[in-house]
Amino acid sequence: MHEFQRGAIIELGDRDFRSIAYRGNNEVALRVLIVDDDSSFRALVRTLITNGHVKVVGEASDGEEAVRLVEKLTPDIVLMDVSMPKRDGVAAAEEIGERWPDVRLIFITGTNTRTTLRRLAGRDYIRKGSADLAAAISAVLTV
Repeated sequence: MHEFQRGAIIELGDRDFRSIAYRGNNEVALRVLIVDDDSSFRALVRTLITNGHVKVVGEASDGEEAVRLVEKLTPDIVLMDVSMPKRDGVAAAEEIGERWPDVRLIFITGTNTRTTLRRLAGRDYIRKGSADLAAAISAVLTV
């Protein structure tokens, strides 16, 4: 089992991402925004996910910038770190979820504390320390 977690299961929820990736006969890439205060980690995630079905439309280093970029870039999915300066990922996700309910939010966290896991309860998340980070991310982005 990959280390993508929603509770303890790999699940994409109710949204049908095939409708995003395929519109008619023309293939359209899934649009992803990466949000993490570590630029090296953002670059790693970009490398792991960029392919013909996934297009990284932007990167942000904090929650405030994430909200601005979601409004500007209209991504399908936001991969967001939990702990960041200025505004953390959970607070930013609450605003994004209210303003743009169709945007899929997936957290990426390096912490495994009870407090963090409680804040993520019922939400999609991937652990940065996953044995196979590429497989965990692919599990949530599979079309």
